Amino acid sequence: MRWWSLCVTSLTGTGSVVLRNVGFFLPGGMLSQQKTRPPTAKNATPEQQSRFDEAYLLMLELLGKNGGDNPCAKLFGGYDKAVKALNESSFEFIARDPPLTPQLFNIIHGATENRTIYINSRGGFMAQDGLVPTLRSTLPNSAWPNEKAHVTIAFLPGTHAQFRTDVKFAAFVLLHELGHRRNIYGKDNKDGFDDKNGTAADKTARNNLKVIDACFSSS
Repeated sequence: MRWWSLCVTSLTGTGSVVLRNVGFFLPGGMLSQQKTRPPTAKNATPEQQSRFDEAYLLMLELLGKNGGDNPCAKLFGGYDKAVKALNESSFEFIARDPPLTPQLFNIIHGATENRTIYINSRGGFMAQDGLVPTLRSTLPNSAWPNEKAHVTIAFLPGTHAQFRTDVKFAAFVLLHELGHRRNIYGKDNKDGFDDKNGTAADKTARNNLKVIDACFSSS
């Protein structure tokens, strides 16, 4: 299973890019003939399915901008190929560890294995105002019962991007995983572990940058 992380242990010394607002429209004409209804994600609660639906539709709007003629769609080989890969994918929520503390974390948001895209139900995909409960806050008799960590962050080479909208970050998670389904990352495709091409963090950062440059550069 190809687990990848968008977070590292410290933000100290890094610059940041803040991603705020993006304008979208619903694809029409030829694009409207494609399957655009969000699928049902396995193991999803009603709240998780609702977030998934919003993120999925936002992803389609990004891919469908300007009738499908845009950098985001082109990154995945074109709108039709991107949607075909999505239609051939299954989606599943699973519970992986949340961040340990607000300052020390290495959180997993999603993964791709074959045609299945997995979503961490305790990661940034389900964040509320960018926050999720820390692991130590969930322990019995915790000394930090209400502690949360800000996790809607995509790490990039030498910097990071902060997402100000939870649904936009969730759409970013789906687009990153779509990149694995479409094999767009080349030698960095196996970004869940270290190898001769770099550390998992370095490869993930480079892959994140591709998605953000193509799909969120106007944010």
